[in-house]
Amino acid sequence: MTWLIRNTSDYSRLIYGMAVYVISYALLSYTVTPSLLIGFMVLISLGELILIPVRQSLLAELTPDAQRSSYLAIDSFMEQGMMILGGAAITIGGMVPGYVMSLGFLVMGLSGVLLMASIMKQPQKQERVSS
Repeated sequence: MTWLIRNTSDYSRLIYGMAVYVISYALLSYTVTPSLLIGFMVLISLGELILIPVRQSLLAELTPDAQRSSYLAIDSFMEQGMMILGGAAITIGGMVPGYVMSLGFLVMGLSGVLLMASIMKQPQKQERVSS
């Protein structure tokens, strides 16, 4: 995977990885064919292989040294929140058709991709703390 993406920027890897991840999960939630399920899981894994290293390096770069533990705690809390939302999606999935759930996943995921793209395009301001 590294060979395929080595010449791309962090921004491209982040957005591409997120898009592959989101679209594959939306399609995975709709299909019932075993071969397609396996194929979408492979795509999800590839998207994650692209996304996670860039995400972690950005988290390490953007956090101030004095507040690193707070940022990491919030990042860990975010994972717990995702598990809660996943449980809620299972409950909601019992009440609405599968295509509505898949479309909801796609819309929410692509909204996140677009938000991340707009945030990453903004110029970064350097704050200097005087000692």
